[in-house]
Order: sequence, then C-alpha cells, then structure tokens
Amino acid sequence: MTAPAPMRIARNLVADLRTLLLWWLGVVALVAAALWTAAGLVDLGEFDGSVWEPIAVSLRYAPLVAGILMAGVQLPLHVLHGVARGRFFTGAALAGLAVCAGVTVFVVLGFAAEHLVYGAQGRPHVLDQPFPLSAYQRPDDYPAIAAVTLAAFAAHYVSGWLIGLGYLRFGPLRATLFIAPAALPMVVTESSAASGWLGIGVNVALADGRPLLPGGLLTCAAVIAAGTAAVWLLNRDAPIRTANLAWWR
Repeated sequence: MTAPAPMRIARNLVADLRTLLLWWLGVVALVAAALWTAAGLVDLGEFDGSVWEPIAVSLRYAPLVAGILMAGVQLPLHVLHGVARGRFFTGAALAGLAVCAGVTVFVVLGFAAEHLVYGAQGRPHVLDQPFPLSAYQRPDDYPAIAAVTLAAFAAHYVSGWLIGLGYLRFGPLRATLFIAPAALPMVVTESSAASGWLGIGVNVALADGRPLLPGGLLTCAAVIAAGTAAVWLLNRDAPIRTANLAWWR
C-alpha cells in the first residue's frame, strides 16, 4: 500500500478539524452579531470600543487545541497505521498553516463587518484592548491585523503541538513541567505582537515607534521557527502506544 503524501495527510487532518472549527466559529459569529445588534438598539453614549477584538483574541485557543490534538490523537493514529513520522510532520504543519490562515481570514472579515456596522450606526470605531491589535488603533488596517493574527495563531498552534508531544515523550509529571518552555512560542509572539506585555520596548525599538512591524514580526517568525524545530525533534521519537488512543475510541 502506498503511503499517503503529506498534502493528502494535511487535507485529512483539516477535514477532521472542520466540524469542531465550524461550530466554534459559528457560535462566535452569532455572539458578535447579537452584540452588534444590541449596540445599535441601546444608547451606549460615547462607547466606541470594538466588540470583535476580544472575541478575535479568544479565537487563539482554536489553533492551540488543534496543535494539542495533532500530537495527542493524530500522531499516534497515523503512526499506528503505517504513516512515516516525517510525512506526518509535514502534513500536520501544512494543516496547521491552513487552519491558522482560515481563522485569520475569519477574524479580518469580522473587523470589516464591525467597521461597516459601526459606520451605519454613526459610531466611531477604535481598538482599545491590550492584545493584539491596539497598537494601531485602526480596525480597518487589514494587512496589519492579518499579520498580527496569523503570527499569534501560528504560535499557539506550535505551542499546542509541543504541549501534546510533551505528554507523549516525557510522561505526566515531566510533561506538566514542560508546559512552561512549550508555551514560549505563544508567549513571546503575544509579547512581540502586542502594544503591551513584555515586548513593547522591543517593538518600539525595532519598528521606529510603530509596534510590531517589522521588528515584532521578525521576532514572531524566529520563535515560531524555533518552536517548529523543537516539534520536529520530539516528533521523531515520541513513544506511541495503543493506550494513547484508548480515550478517543
């Protein structure tokens, strides 16, 4: 039997995640629509904050969960069915990129929809949350929003993948301790992509007073690449046991 190509593995992985993600995004869209409608019906005075921004921030947990599932469920499942670890790694990386890109598009569309809604209501529209977009104060700066969001989602996916691999590789106690270094990609990326957190000095110094671009993105890319390299190393020899899948059946 011919081993599946990485692209086919990626398509299958995305298909496995599709139902979970669609439910998640659907609920988020309904909540946002309800809040936007309420904002138009109730006198909120001078309120001009973004309803969508905290919702968009919460979506970073979608790729985090997807990354954990790659290690905790999909790696054992594929290896036990004869898929080479290297092929799985490539397929899972492509699947993660597709998931992160798709959710990023959803976030950008949400800001675009909110901008139209606020405009129709005659309400100013600014960003005021500490992470990850308030450095711009411009909810219609879609390229910047997309760059920040994609970096944050990719880092959360890599951190989730590392956390899941830690429990395969090290066992419960040491894996729990491993969560701290495994979380570094998402923590450093959030710091580098935010107007607050630990990265504000680095952002301003590297980006000529405009946080994130380009210095923040370079920091994000470096830490995501380092995290991906760590995933590749752990993916090569993480022990696979049938018991790993017992809860999934």
